[in-house]
Amino acid sequence: SFNKPILIAETDYPFTLSWNDQTNNTVGLPDQLIPAYPATLSGQAAFLTALLKKVNALGTKGLGVCYWSPDLVAY
Repeated sequence: SFNKPILIAETDYPFTLSWNDQTNNTVGLPDQLIPAYPATLSGQAAFLTALLKKVNALGTKGLGVCYWSPDLVAY
């Protein structure tokens, strides 16, 4: 056991598997998804909610979550 603080850095989860712009998707195939979290707005929200709860459950050892480029939205 490493008794160290934890920070989740550069995480994300897709709201779609569609290619809606000129950039690459971080996840683009159905088999890359976590089965409990579909590539939908609600699946993305559920993933992030579950992750935040897990980090929060660490108490003072859970430093936080840095979501990867939340300002990038496919158009």
